[in-house]
Amino acid sequence: YQLLGFTLFEQPQYTIFTTAQERPWHVSAVEGTLYDDNRLHLEDNVVLQSTDKEGFIQTMKTDFIEIDLNNNTLSSDQLVTISGKNFVVQGTGFTANLNKRTFELLNHAKSTFSPNLSHYYLKITKQTASKNPDSTVVMYILPKAVW
Repeated sequence: YQLLGFTLFEQPQYTIFTTAQERPWHVSAVEGTLYDDNRLHLEDNVVLQSTDKEGFIQTMKTDFIEIDLNNNTLSSDQLVTISGKNFVVQGTGFTANLNKRTFELLNHAKSTFSPNLSHYYLKITKQTASKNPDSTVVMYILPKAVW
């Protein structure tokens, strides 16, 4: 480990804590690599599961994710499926900040929503980056009491 600067894992399972007030997230995969700088690469059947049963986002599934354990940010350039009790969103590539509770799809493909979202505020905006003409979909999801 010390000579290589990384550790390989089979069937890794982690719990990510954000703040004392927030419930943690569980993440699992088939393979994982932990680097000296606290970056975690997870590959094959990666599942990020919320432990907050009332949370808007319940699961995120992808084939690759990089997690910066120092600041609880996540990113991927792979297909991702984000789901909750009343929706499913699919896209390719995303970034997320679990501390700020923001999730950004880089290339949105498909969304399915059910009507019972009355206790959440969901703001979806489209942005166009100067280097990338594709639209970026940004989702901000917080309980209405916070807004």
